[in-house]
Amino acid sequence: MCESGLLLDGYIWYITIPPVTLLILLGLFVLLSDIKKKVNIMYFLTTAFLSLWAIANASSFALSNAVYINLADRLSSICFFAAAFAILFLSLYPEGKNIGSKIKVAVFLPLLLLMFIVPTSLYMGKNGPPPACETNVGPLFIYQIFLLMYYFALGVYVVREKIKILYGDQRKQYLFLASASMAMLFLGFTFDFIPTVSGFDSLVLFTPYSTLVFAIAGAFVVVKYKVMNTKAVAAQMLTVLIWILVGSQYFFINGKLLYALVSLTFLLSIIFGIFLMRSVMSEINQREALELANKEITERKEQLQSMADSLAIANDQLRKLDNAKTEFISIASHQLRTPITAVKGFVSLILEGSYGEIGAGVQG
Repeated sequence: MCESGLLLDGYIWYITIPPVTLLILLGLFVLLSDIKKKVNIMYFLTTAFLSLWAIANASSFALSNAVYINLADRLSSICFFAAAFAILFLSLYPEGKNIGSKIKVAVFLPLLLLMFIVPTSLYMGKNGPPPACETNVGPLFIYQIFLLMYYFALGVYVVREKIKILYGDQRKQYLFLASASMAMLFLGFTFDFIPTVSGFDSLVLFTPYSTLVFAIAGAFVVVKYKVMNTKAVAAQMLTVLIWILVGSQYFFINGKLLYALVSLTFLLSIIFGIFLMRSVMSEINQREALELANKEITERKEQLQSMADSLAIANDQLRKLDNAKTEFISIASHQLRTPITAVKGFVSLILEGSYGEIGAGVQG
């Protein structure tokens, strides 16, 4: 029996389950928002591998069998798959175009070597004897440090090239996402590598919380829903996270009184959580209905305004036609009266004999 399984007792899963759950929820939330988008798929794969890594990391502390502890330590290297998919996500966001072949090779080639090394004793040997059961690392275990620096440099390169072609809001969102990614690497280094070197191994359990910086930032910039819809999903995820946080206390409670108190707290959190989600959804439905009504009213006003503008134009055209008609009649009347008056005057002069007597043949 190894002492690893006794460290922090049930608190191991109490610390690990909340961030893992939130990672899974955010990943599914983004994936299901549009499952056909490659950028959403890459984000989901990143959160999925981060979740698996956090579980493997916690298992290495929770397990008491040396063989299983060794296996969990080896599986912890899965975090570099999360780093690879995070870089692909940064390469795709925001337009979601195809990833260049050079980036694919640069991302996956180091992982192929890692997959060959991890199962061998060159990466990690057998665990030491009980009660410590410390993991004996091999000479190629240092390859992890190389991968960490390599993916950090590759991420910086991808971000720098991407910023060159982005402008406006897209550039701001991308810089926000890239900053969150760098913050995840920094916090991960702080909570994982430094405690391991300094001897405070228990702090490694808090490393999964560093992934939430990237997960929350990624979900924020990827999903472009209405603000109220995003708030609804956030409220639902927070409620589920509270349920899991309270429920995870079952891993370490002992005694009937504590069990009853945790059960009562868990039941109340479920009841109030359901009321909270219903209240939020009701508010959203009311606001959406109000927004829809306002939109219809605005559209009707625009239609009426358009009809009024058309009517004003038609009236203006009618006035122009009426003026043209009046002017035409005036001109035509004047032009017709002028020759008729002249003819009438000449006829009158002829009849009066001003031009001499009219012949009998003419008269007849």
